[in-house]
Order: sequence, then structure tokens, then C-alpha cells
Amino acid sequence: MTALEYAARNYMTEEQVIHLIQAGELKGFVKNDVWYVDEDQEIIKPARAKKERYQKKPLSPIGVVFFVLGILEISGGLVFFVVEWCQVLTGYVFDESRLLVPAFGALVAGIVGGLLSFALAEILHFLKGIYLNTRK
Repeated sequence: MTALEYAARNYMTEEQVIHLIQAGELKGFVKNDVWYVDEDQEIIKPARAKKERYQKKPLSPIGVVFFVLGILEISGGLVFFVVEWCQVLTGYVFDESRLLVPAFGALVAGIVGGLLSFALAEILHFLKGIYLNTRK
């Protein structure tokens, strides 16, 4: 059967099937510029094909760095806010507005910075997946 037919039966693209043949994971050959899969090849069940196609790859080291940075940014903003808020609640500081504005600013900056770091880590992970799936 052709690689296109095999791909349709396995919820894959023709390029993915050709890549599997070239990698030696699937028996096949090319004849007259058309890729074929040997007839004795097992048809991958749809659930298995989807699982293999969407299997999450581990994060790259730079992605881990950005996730850790995001956690630290959010934690730092939250800790600073809680410390300043506790000073206000205990009566240690009398002018609340001078203390709470920077505390809220640190909290918001920590959350926004952390979420941006998480987003950057996911973008890098997504780009790594594209790179791994398209290289020959």
C-alpha cells in the first residue's frame, strides 16, 4: 500500500510515514517517486497513533530555567506582599498607603512576570517539538 494510504489508516501525515520508513521504524520502499509501505506491516490502532503523535516531550533545560524563574517571580511577589500586609495588620506601620502600593505592585509584577516566564517556556517547548518533528 502507498504511504498515503497507510497514513490515512493510522491518522498520520504522509510525511510522518515517510520519516518512519527513513528512520527504519517501518518497512517500506520508494518506487517511481512514490513511497510504499510493506503489506505485512501492522496497522497502528488509532488510540496508539494519537498517543504517539501527541506524546509530550520533556522540557529543554532552558524551558526548565524559565519555569523555575516563573515560580520564583510569583513566590517573591507573594512573599513581599504578605510581609508588608502583615506589618499593616499588626499596626507596625501607620501610613498604610505608602506601604501597600509597593506591596500590590510587587505582587502584580511577580504574577505577570511569572506568567510571562511560563509562556516563554511553553513557546520554547513548542518550538523544540517542531524542530524534532521536522528534522530528517
